[in-house]
Amino acid sequence: AATDEEHKDYLEAQQKKFLAENPQFTQPSQPADDKGTEALGALGKQVGQLVIDNQKNAQALQALGAQVASFIAKDNANGGK
Repeated sequence: AATDEEHKDYLEAQQKKFLAENPQFTQPSQPADDKGTEALGALGKQVGQLVIDNQKNAQALQALGAQVASFIAKDNANGGK
């Protein structure tokens, strides 16, 4: 499992790779509307944060599953009491 920092670095590297391979997305073909650009930037940040939050939730769920499995194993070892 990656740390939050490693995951953030991975996402940034993927974004840079995508932009390098798709330069048409780095420069708008038409003059950009500042409000639209700002909204799009804010949306991009929200999506990035959701990806990070999703990763944290997946890690927490995995840890919770391990705890439940541990409780079940202990219960079975005690004869199901």
